[in-house]
Amino acid sequence: MAQQVHDLTDTQWAALIDQWGGCAYCGAPGPGLQKDCMLAISRGGRYTIDNVVPCCRSCNSSKCNTELTTWMRR
Repeated sequence: MAQQVHDLTDTQWAALIDQWGGCAYCGAPGPGLQKDCMLAISRGGRYTIDNVVPCCRSCNSSKCNTELTTWMRR
């Protein structure tokens, strides 16, 4: 993870939470939403505005580092 450049600011994260209004995948409301990289860090993703969405703990645990489209098809 230290090898990647992560540039998501706290302001951007707050804006993402406001825009989504809950978990990006199931719609569960906050608080406690986690930053989920749609393209997992282990697959080359980064914490950036284009790759992060708010996610509930359940969806984040279920998705893990699976590719987004593969996980959603399940």
